[in-house]
Amino acid sequence: MPTITIDDDVVLATLERLASIPSVSGDEAAIGQATAEIARGLGLNVEEQEVQPGRSNVIATLDSGRPGPTLLFNGHLDTLPIKPGWRRTPTGRGARATACTGPKSTT
Repeated sequence: MPTITIDDDVVLATLERLASIPSVSGDEAAIGQATAEIARGLGLNVEEQEVQPGRSNVIATLDSGRPGPTLLFNGHLDTLPIKPGWRRTPTGRGARATACTGPKSTT
């Protein structure tokens, strides 16, 4: 099984890239294509399934080469329309991964 090294700068750049792509429900083609491209760049096997025009499922698989149970992560790519009241745009050049919060690394 390949070793995957996590680089915080790459993770933040990827998050910024994805956050900059408008993906309102029914119009997720661009974010689906970007997600598939990122997954391929990580060495994953990728299948794109267009389920409706402009809407695709992205299935990315990493084969460990070992028999046994399979782990599945499931998510979605669509978002809700942007509502008035934002001080800066949550997409495009105003999108910043530093605005996202989560656990900090202790290493």
